[in-house]
Amino acid sequence: MDTEKALQLICENEELRFLIEQEEAWIREQQVLEEPLPEDAEPFVIPQVVDANVTKMMQAEARANFMAFARSHPEFYSSAENLAILTDWMLQHRLAPSVRNFELAYARLTDQLDIDETHQTLLEIKRMSSKTFKERLKDESFRKRAEQALEAEHQQEVAEKERKLAESGFKRKHDRDSND
Repeated sequence: MDTEKALQLICENEELRFLIEQEEAWIREQQVLEEPLPEDAEPFVIPQVVDANVTKMMQAEARANFMAFARSHPEFYSSAENLAILTDWMLQHRLAPSVRNFELAYARLTDQLDIDETHQTLLEIKRMSSKTFKERLKDESFRKRAEQALEAEHQQEVAEKERKLAESGFKRKHDRDSND
């Protein structure tokens, strides 16, 4: 056996040993989980071929699944930090970024997630009857939180409308320019 072939076999052997060690570590990690994962948890499956197009499709699907999860949980404060907490947990447990797995992560990690006082106040207000809201406004602390939350919501709506208007103006101008 020549030296080159021997080195190749040694490298392949080391790669296999590394992969086996990773798998064994993952198995040990799974064994110490506080609670076993439900049977309907969706494992992450690595595609046979991973190229830029496959990666983009997987990212788009993950984003769509997160958005569907967030829509079904208005109480969830959607921030980069909270998203990182959920996705890190899913990665750690080798779970696909499916709606179901976002649900599982959220259920397990709710106490670790940041909350947005403004967001929570708006949810509270929207769940109240007008009579209850009027009564709660007598509480100075609640009144201040409500005013701040409603002002923030208004500012966000204005910014969103301005963004859409700017986009449509750009699109119309771009369409006119490309037709010339």
